[in-house]
Formats: sequence, structure tokens, C-alpha cells
Amino acid sequence: MIDIMRYKNSWKHIAGSLLLAGCLLLGFAGLSSAATYQCVQDTYIDTAYPKDNFGGSDRLLISNSGNPTRVLMKFNIPEWADSSNIKQATLIIYSAPWTGGAGGTTDFDVYALTRSWTEGSCVRYNDPTPDDGATWNQYNFDADSSKNQWASPGGDYDESMHADGTFPAGNDWGPFSIDVTELLENRLNNLRDYGFLVRHPREDAAGGWQNFASSDSTGYDPPRYTQLEIDFIEPPPNTPPDAPSNPAPGNNDTGVLLTPTLSWSGGDPDPDNTVTYDVYFGLKGALTLVSSGQVAVTYLPGALQLAATYEWKVVARDNYGAETSGPLWSFSTIKSGIASVSPSSGSPFYFQDKSYIPRPVLINIKGAGTAFRFSRSQVSFNDEGIKVLFCLPVSPAELWALVIIEETARPGLHDVTVNTAEEAAVGSALFEVKKYWRGTEQITVKHNSDAAAVALRGLPVHLFKEKESLCFSEIIEKAAIPAHPENYFYNLISNDNYSLERGILLGGWPTGLPTWADMQKGYLYLTKSSGLLAGWSPDTVPGRIGNCYNAKFMEGGFIEVREKDIID
Repeated sequence: MIDIMRYKNSWKHIAGSLLLAGCLLLGFAGLSSAATYQCVQDTYIDTAYPKDNFGGSDRLLISNSGNPTRVLMKFNIPEWADSSNIKQATLIIYSAPWTGGAGGTTDFDVYALTRSWTEGSCVRYNDPTPDDGATWNQYNFDADSSKNQWASPGGDYDESMHADGTFPAGNDWGPFSIDVTELLENRLNNLRDYGFLVRHPREDAAGGWQNFASSDSTGYDPPRYTQLEIDFIEPPPNTPPDAPSNPAPGNNDTGVLLTPTLSWSGGDPDPDNTVTYDVYFGLKGALTLVSSGQVAVTYLPGALQLAATYEWKVVARDNYGAETSGPLWSFSTIKSGIASVSPSSGSPFYFQDKSYIPRPVLINIKGAGTAFRFSRSQVSFNDEGIKVLFCLPVSPAELWALVIIEETARPGLHDVTVNTAEEAAVGSALFEVKKYWRGTEQITVKHNSDAAAVALRGLPVHLFKEKESLCFSEIIEKAAIPAHPENYFYNLISNDNYSLERGILLGGWPTGLPTWADMQKGYLYLTKSSGLLAGWSPDTVPGRIGNCYNAKFMEGGFIEVREKDIID
């Protein structure tokens, strides 16, 4: 029995030693740590437009056409990073399928730049505004073409060493990874100070092109743009992210509306770090993870319950995995709300469709958990264009309001508020003002030999950037050209013959023309100086707003319908 115990104790000693050694080995192995760095400058430069800058574009173009292009990129590689500590370095890129499809398999080489350069703001070749960034001929634009010139057109870079990669065929997002370890190990200072140059290996005009997402490709969470990931042999210095703070609604707030936006302040003491957030939310005592790894410092929980207490907290995490949890916050919602508004919509009244007449409209409002009282209840619509003449409660849960929808009322949905002097009973987006275009403008819709001049009069009016506007898709539907609009691309040609295609063409005409889904968020709005202008909602196609969708003066212009020649 004593011998058995001796062997048992010996094995326990050996196992303990092995476990300790394993922990030490794991500890040393765990020293390796990866960090991801965002692109702080990027642009592409083009032999076709050697004096133009494309820094604000949502894409980076590598082309081996008759006019090759090159890409410049710079990352925030911190000063403490050392080449002897680099275990692995990878460029991570994403394709840009919103450009209409990929250009096929395309090879490329990656070099270290040897000169500083300026990104600029993507001024197009037909825009009269002076360029302000790197071009094919200059590293920093100057009207004097003899100044700020590259040593050789297309960029100053170290040709003695490069990494290579290949864009796959198709229009998959990616991510695609390119091993740049050797470059980082041997050219770290150049890459940190000046950045990368990406070019086609031959530039022999044999064809082939590919777009990938730039740092101006916005609206994605997590973002889809080029990143540099470095795996260090030993973990770099790191400070955990800041604790989330400054909550809105405030901690212990009461009377919060039923559709709040949760927001907070965040960040990281290390300026090179990136931070994501996990959001926990729920009724008191029932906290649940509702969003993981988001970049935004806001969260929309949806419609909440009346007279309920909610709890929430946010956990910040940096790109090294360090976490900091914010405190537990709470708030309580309003105790009463509006159950219904009838009628749910109304319009300014025009006599014989000519003269505006201020006609009163009677509206019935029913509450839930409310205490509408005579002489103490007040109704408002959050719009000076809707005048409330009087309101009359007929019970604690019902009242009538007499309103006038004036000509200046904003089209769209409006909040309705009933103040009972004790608390507000609030409904969100419960009443809609419907307005219709009364101007005589026309837009022509063309498809091959078919054409229809569309009178804009009578089309629904929308609100775009606080301007009364018309939706492009509704113009096309009124023209009834084509029968199945979802199957086509659309080109806008303004009254000065400016073509949308000409403003966004980067490698073939279908690389950026709007689809039907885009047209449903494209608008015409009237200005005093320029007639009807075209604009797009900010969330339509991230990155393509402003610099590309700028068809300008559409009164007297036309919409050209084109068959898709690339299958999505």
C-alpha cells in the first residue's frame, strides 16, 4: 500500500511539473499578438488623367489597360513597431462589387514608397475646382506643373523589393490577404513614413482591371476597406480602451420616449488602436447581448414598452483584445403614449388644384395610459406648418384636435405630442403630410427607341435634405418605360449634357451606374439658381455619394435606361 501511494505521489509530481512547463510554454507562445492598422491615406493615380486626383473616391483601381493606374496607401504604423519584432504582416483588401462586377483575375505588385504624398479629395477631370492631391505627375498638386514632380511619373518607390498578389475573378467582397512580411521586415521605415504603392506587374496594356474598397467606402459595420495586420513576436505595449461614458439617455433618466437612440462616448488612449463595442440591453434584470463588435457609438433598441425600466451597458474592446466595461446604466420610459391618430395623413388643400385654401381638418387622437384633461391638454405636430386651432378631450384616453395643414408643412411623417401638463404622451411618426408636385417641369425617360416625356406635376413630394423633392423611381414608374425597371441600369443626363456615366466611369460603363434600388433613393430638388438638381440619400450606396452621383441640372434633361450586361 505504501508503494502504491509512493507511485501515485510521483505521478502527481511529474504531472504537476508537466502542467507547469506547459503553462510556461503557452505563456511564451501567447506573447505573439496581432494588431490591425487602418488606412489613413489612399488614392489611385491614372495615366489617362495625369493631372487629376482620385483621393476621395470610394474605390482604388488597379488597371492594365492602355492607361494603367496605380494605388498609393499609407497606414498609421506606430513608432514603437520594430522590424525585428514582426512575425507576419498582411495587407487585407476587399473587392468593390458595387462598381458593377469585377474585372477578372488581375495580378499586382506591392512596393514601398520613398516620398511623401497627399491624398486629395477626388476632383474629377471635368470639374473646374483645382486639384489638391497626388496625381500621376506630381506627389502634391501644384498649378505649376514643374513643381512637386515625382522622380518618374507614377510615383517614387523602391523597385528592389516587392510583394505580389492576384485579385480573383468574380465580384466576391473578400477579404483577400497579401503577405507583405518581407517588405515590413526590410522597408519598415519607408512604409511607415510614406506608405505602399500597388501597380500591375507588367503595365503592358494587355487588359484587366480590378477595383477594391478605399477608406472612403463608408456605411459598413465592420468597415470594408484596406487594412494592415501585423503579428508581432512579442506583444506591443497596449493600454485598454476607455470605459464607455456619457450615456444618452442619462443614467436613471425618466420619461424617455419609446423609440430612443442609445449613445455613449468611447475611445482608446493609444491613438493607433481601433475599438469595437458590445452592447447589452434589456428590461431591468434581463440584460442581453444585443450587438457584438460594432464600430458605431450608437444603438437603436427599437420600440420600447410604456412605463418600463430598462438597463444597458457597453463593453469596449481594442484590436489587441483588451476590454473595458462601462457601468450599468438604466432609464425609465414614459408612462403614457398615443395609441392611434385618425386620419393618419392629410394634405394642404388647393381649390381646383390652383389656389391654396387653409381648410381645417378634424383629427382624433386616442391614448394608452393617458389622462387627457380639458383645458390642460395641448397638441403639437413638431412642424410650424401644421397649425392646431384647438383640442377637446372627450375622455381621459381620447381627444379631438382641429388643425390646418398649411402650404409650408413638411412632407413626410411627423411626431404627434399631447402634453397633459403632468407629462407628455408621445407618438412617433403617427401623422403623415402628403404633398404633390405642382410645377410644370418635365423629364424624358428613354429606353432604346422608346421615349416618354414625364410631366412631374402630381408626383408625390418627398423631403430630401430639408428640400421638397421628387423620387427618380417614381418618375420612371410614371413613364412606364421599361416594364420591369429592376432589370436595368440608369444614366442621368442633365440639361447641360453632363452625363452621370462620364462622372463615375472608371473601367467600363457598368462600373457605377445606379440600379433600380439606387433610383428609389435618388431625388430631384428645386433650387432658385439652378432649377432641378439631382441628389442621393446618404445611405443609398456608401461611398458613391457626392463625388460620383452629381448629375446636377435635370430640368429638361433625361433618364437613359440601359440593359444590364453583368449579372449580379
